[in-house]
Amino acid sequence: GSLVVNYPFDDDEQGIAIYSKSPDDAVFQMLALAYSKENAKMYQGSPCKDMYPTEYFPHGITNGAQWYNVPG
Repeated sequence: GSLVVNYPFDDDEQGIAIYSKSPDDAVFQMLALAYSKENAKMYQGSPCKDMYPTEYFPHGITNGAQWYNVPG
């Protein structure tokens, strides 16, 4: 699978893959980035070539709902 830090939210009102900002979005981004920076391969944002060759995550982080929506 993909080597990435996924931060909230994982769902949005429209039920599609779109950025879903939480009230603490800046804090979650900071924590995700701090974690990702400790793993050089993750921080590069490189795709999982065997499964998702076109997926790229800048600095190894992504908003959950923007990546894929998980209702609930």
